[in-house]
Amino acid sequence: MRIAATVLQVLLALAFLGAGGSKLYKAEQLIPEFQEFGLPFAAIYIIGGLEIAGAIGLWIRPLRKLAALGLACLMLGAIGSHIKAAHALGQSVPSAVLLVLLVSLLLLWRKAD
Repeated sequence: MRIAATVLQVLLALAFLGAGGSKLYKAEQLIPEFQEFGLPFAAIYIIGGLEIAGAIGLWIRPLRKLAALGLACLMLGAIGSHIKAAHALGQSVPSAVLLVLLVSLLLLWRKAD
């Protein structure tokens, strides 16, 4: 169980560091998408910062569950934003996969504690 949890921690941390980093560096492809969601430009920086903070928080034992829950909430928001913007279902898949992995990690941690 601990090996599976550690593998998920690594994968999720890398995924959120990458996603957050791309937002902080204003990836050109994300700006129109955030406008479609009706979010202000500053939201790119806020969400990117939260994703990076969450990725780091996954490795700080007292904060890890809270970090995973926070990241899961961000993924729920991302899925909701895609639905609200009437995007194709496929655009929600990365967020949905990350959400499932975060919930799986939380369940693994629960069994390990």
